[in-house]
Amino acid sequence: MRRWWLGLAPRERRAVALGGFVVFAMLFYVLLWLPPHRGVEELRQMVEAQQGDLEYLRRAAREVMALKARQERQARPASAEAPVALYALVERSAREAGLADVIQRIDPAGDGEVRVGLEQAAFDPMIRWLAGLHRDYGVVVATASVRRGEKSGRVAVQLMLKAMTQ
Repeated sequence: MRRWWLGLAPRERRAVALGGFVVFAMLFYVLLWLPPHRGVEELRQMVEAQQGDLEYLRRAAREVMALKARQERQARPASAEAPVALYALVERSAREAGLADVIQRIDPAGDGEVRVGLEQAAFDPMIRWLAGLHRDYGVVVATASVRRGEKSGRVAVQLMLKAMTQ
C-alpha cells in the first residue's frame, strides 16, 4: 500500500487524501454521530407525547375524584349519623313508590338501620323502590325475608335496610 501511495503524483495524493477524509467524515457522521442524535430527538418527541398523556390522565383523575365526591355527597343523607333521617327517608320513599298501603311497620333499629315489614306488596314496584334507595341514597338491604303472597305477583317482606357510610 505504501508503494502504491508513493507511486502517486502529489496532486493525486491530495485528491485521494481529500476523498479519504470526505469518506471518513461521512462514515463518522452516518455511523457515529447521527444515530444518537436521531435517537435523542425521537426520545424527546416520545417524552412530549407521554407528558401530554400524563396531563390528560391527571385531568381525568381530578374529574373522577370530583364525581366520586359528588356521589358521596348525594349518598350522605342516608348516613348512620342520623338514624331518624334514614327512617324518614325509607318511609317517604316507600310512600312515593306506591307502597303506602302495604307497609306494616318501619322501625329504627339503631346503628343506621331500619326494619321494614311489607304485606302483600307488589314485587316489581318493591324491587324498583329498593334499587332507587340504593342508587340515590346508598341504602342497602342488610337482610331480607321474602314469602309468596296470597295473590300472584305479591309478596310478604321483612327487610333490614342499612345506610352505607364511607
